[in-house]
Amino acid sequence: MEEFLIIKPSPHLAPYIKNYWLLKTDVTSPAIVRTLPTGMMSLVFHRGNRILSVKERELHPLAFLSGHEKGFADLEYNGQINIVGPPLSRTVSL
Repeated sequence: MEEFLIIKPSPHLAPYIKNYWLLKTDVTSPAIVRTLPTGMMSLVFHRGNRILSVKERELHPLAFLSGHEKGFADLEYNGQINIVGPPLSRTVSL
């Protein structure tokens, strides 16, 4: 089973967050997917099994900020995946 949703943010967050994307999947054997650059920064939260970056042979952290990607990435996963990743609309000053 796989579910992919895109949800609009509240009006208060819309200047900073383009949308929320959610990916849920439950597979019984390892799968590899290729991700493509979006041109946006994203906050990514893994709420299920962690994902392996094939090239770096490292597990993704449970939460991280993804910058502008220059190329594709191959990711390997197995079991229950539950990811939330809101792309940021513009640079946010901290």
